[in-house]
Amino acid sequence: MVLGASRLRTFLGPMLAFLVLTLAALAFSAIVLEASDSSTVNHGGSLAITAHSTCRNVTNNSTTGASLYVPTVTAAEWASFYTNPPSGVTAGSCWLNTFTQRANMVQGRFSHMLVGLADGRALVCGGMNQSYSGVIANCEIYNPTSNTWTAVASMPAPLGYSTAVLLGNNRVLICGGAAVSPNGSCYTYDVPTNAWTQVASVPAGGRAGVVGVALLDGRALYCAGDTGVLTNRCDIYNYSTNTWTQVAGVPQAKSHPGAATLTDGRVLLCGGMTVKPGRSATYTNRCDIYNPTTNMWTQVANLPQVKGSIAAARISDGRVLMCGGTTGSYTNRCDLYNVATNTWTQAANDPLTRSMYSAAALSSGAVLVCGGYSGGMSIHGRCDIYQ
Repeated sequence: MVLGASRLRTFLGPMLAFLVLTLAALAFSAIVLEASDSSTVNHGGSLAITAHSTCRNVTNNSTTGASLYVPTVTAAEWASFYTNPPSGVTAGSCWLNTFTQRANMVQGRFSHMLVGLADGRALVCGGMNQSYSGVIANCEIYNPTSNTWTAVASMPAPLGYSTAVLLGNNRVLICGGAAVSPNGSCYTYDVPTNAWTQVASVPAGGRAGVVGVALLDGRALYCAGDTGVLTNRCDIYNYSTNTWTQVAGVPQAKSHPGAATLTDGRVLLCGGMTVKPGRSATYTNRCDIYNPTTNMWTQVANLPQVKGSIAAARISDGRVLMCGGTTGSYTNRCDLYNVATNTWTQAANDPLTRSMYSAAALSSGAVLVCGGYSGGMSIHGRCDIYQ
């Protein structure tokens, strides 16, 4: 059968229209799918982008005037983008004031040591284990890109109730704390070789509930704790000489405070246990700032809650996050300290009510909080990212 030209047009017209509409729908679908896996930032514009539990304020200052394609399909490509943004582009941290659950530690624990590493990962060591059978020595490293924990070399001896500090030589210092009784032994962990080395012991014996922070010059400040009695003693460790130097003590003898280094190099120390009559305890909300240049402490605005066993870390905008702890009962309240205004602002609550856990600032700008204790046999392996 041969169709005339007019009849052919009549026959093919609806088919062509159908094909055009179908192709257009497919193209639109492809655009939507791509948009769900990426974002576009116009020239001169900024956009807060959250992907794979990491938020970044992406600003496109490119001189070409072109829109910026931001890849977020996988955690690896997203991390690669914000870690090394293109020329003319910045990707600063943004704060959503939210907690997002991440992979649990392999070993649930409390009174452990957690610290962010220079390569963006985090190391956790020691503490009390889930069976509550004693202080442990094992360690794990968290990779936020893959959201996985990997076992690494254990500490030479079980330790808990202390703090891990990243030194200026990129080794991790873990000191003091307690095993069965207060222990003054100190060790450094070398990430590339996965090896531990014993270094000079902390002076004046071990201190359970001691708090340590990294100073801007790469040294470590360790303060307060329980040697059998509560102490206000502070010492600074110099990794280049493997020596300790006593410095001005905290104005108030205490154990289990929260502490973080401020962007100007000073150290904020808050809360803690101040009286230990038998198994009961009295806590404080006092906060002080230590200036390592003048070797002096200055009292500042009190923490909104009276508590100890606090998880603390500085966030990327310079404020300090202090979370959880115990007021006599366990709490999930979190607060942010602004050193410029000397004020506290309540933040989002921790998803768990817990104490004796740890927080670590990651190089991505987020804060990792892990583990903890909520009474009885409630020992946690849970980890969350605050951003």
